[in-house]
Amino acid sequence: MKRLLPSCVLAAAGLAAMAQTCIITNESFNQIGTHDTFAGEIQNDSGVNILHHRIRVAFLDDSDNSLVETVTVDGCLRSLQDGASDFFSASSSEAASQTDFGLARLANYAEDPDFEVGDTVPGDVSFTALSATQTGTSLTVEGTITNDDDDTLDEPAACIVVYNDDGDIVVTGKDSTVNDLDEGENDTFSVTIDVPEGATLDHVDVWVDGLEDGTPVEPEVSDNIDVDVSTATPGTTSPTSTATNTPTPTDTPGP
Repeated sequence: MKRLLPSCVLAAAGLAAMAQTCIITNESFNQIGTHDTFAGEIQNDSGVNILHHRIRVAFLDDSDNSLVETVTVDGCLRSLQDGASDFFSASSSEAASQTDFGLARLANYAEDPDFEVGDTVPGDVSFTALSATQTGTSLTVEGTITNDDDDTLDEPAACIVVYNDDGDIVVTGKDSTVNDLDEGENDTFSVTIDVPEGATLDHVDVWVDGLEDGTPVEPEVSDNIDVDVSTATPGTTSPTSTATNTPTPTDTPGP
């Protein structure tokens, strides 16, 4: 039986070498296709506002708790402010038969030299025409986002967080192809994500962030979007976007 072990320790931030902590929650470990995927929510309780960050995920073998593989992935959002959360999913490159459980934490400076602390800036984004449709092992999430702020929203991105009926995160996805949005402008997004075979998906949350003069904008969310299950035969059209992150394998010991 697959199992999981969440763990999260944030290494020193800045020159002061402050010990920080965070929590991995709402996590799940599932086979998607021929590989296992570990997904979850990372809550920042460190007292430090974080901008650029990555998550370290280790896949292990249940027979002897040996490390099979460690991957490092970006968070679905650009920021992880104190008291806020980000979301992630990472897939092992090994066959699902080789991995039985996983653990995760925030990457430290050695693993993520671009780690950055700092504050977001406020924004104002609205959502319309949101939909989530599951066809077999494929989930497509679409919608329109509008910039209601006075400032231009540069490089907006839609982060998709998929939940099962236990409230755990199954997988995340992201569309970073949305056009820059001046005040009052809108654009559509579309994300197609692979999900576990036979999965009962409960709802989807859609988060949007972007940049203002190079600084990440505070993410905004439209949550609890019901998943409609299609009875159509899955098509062969290529997805417009894929699951969040291409993991970077490494043989460095895991969390």
